[in-house]
Order: sequence, then C-alpha cells, then structure tokens
Amino acid sequence: MNNYFRMKTQRKKFVDKKLIFRLRLFAIIFLIMSAIGIYDVVIGNLYVIVAFAALAGGIGIGLLVGRAMNVVWHEETNKAITKMDKFGVIILVSYIVFALFRKKLFAHWLTGHQLSAFVIFLSAGIMLGRLITLRGRLYKVLKGQGL
Repeated sequence: MNNYFRMKTQRKKFVDKKLIFRLRLFAIIFLIMSAIGIYDVVIGNLYVIVAFAALAGGIGIGLLVGRAMNVVWHEETNKAITKMDKFGVIILVSYIVFALFRKKLFAHWLTGHQLSAFVIFLSAGIMLGRLITLRGRLYKVLKGQGL
C-alpha cells in the first residue's frame, strides 16, 4: 500500500500544476454540489430518482465536455499538460450555451426548489464526468511515457 502512494507522489511531478489544480477544483466542486443536492433530497425538494437521473445525465454531459481538453506530453518540460483542439472548442461553446439556458430547458417540467436541486445535481454530475475524463486521459499519457 505504501508503494502505491509513493508511486502516485512520483507521478505528480510529471503533471503540470495547472492540471493538478483543475482536477482538485473539479473534485471539490463535485463534493460541495453533491452535499447541497443531498440536503435538498433529504428535506424533500427533489425525489431520489430524479436526483439520480440528473446526476447520470450530468455525468454523461461531463464525459462529453471532458473531451474538450486533450492531455498531451510536453517534451521540453517533461510534464503532462492540457491543450484544446478545434473539436474541443465546439464542445466547450456548446456546453456554455447549455449552461446558460439549462434552467429554461428544464423549467417546463420542474419549478422552484425542484428545479434548483435538479440543476445542482446535473452540475455535480458534469463536474464528476469532467474529472473522470481528465483523469483517464492523464493516466493514458503517463502510462504511455512509462510512468
């Protein structure tokens, strides 16, 4: 078990600090939004099945949006960094448009506190999906470098 953490620490020096910060930020936002969403479910603002549906939908969107960032190996610094390609820009712009209008999109079915709780779970799922995608891409790059 100790070797696992040592290996993880050794890999960290091969990852750009901005990328590490982004991964941590996604994780923190996911945890905070999940806690708020769980509170909304406990007090009865949203049904559990609707919360799971929003979370699952958000994860799907997050996995797609996560494709906007490519993790590549930078030869000069010997670190994994993120870059965005043309397809990534299209996905990111689409996501921003969706984020701006998501309350209006779902307001037909949900209102008030239900809508807010739904959007919180959806956003938490998006953060988790992005985190999963980015970690997976980072792992592939580091594995490709033999780390």
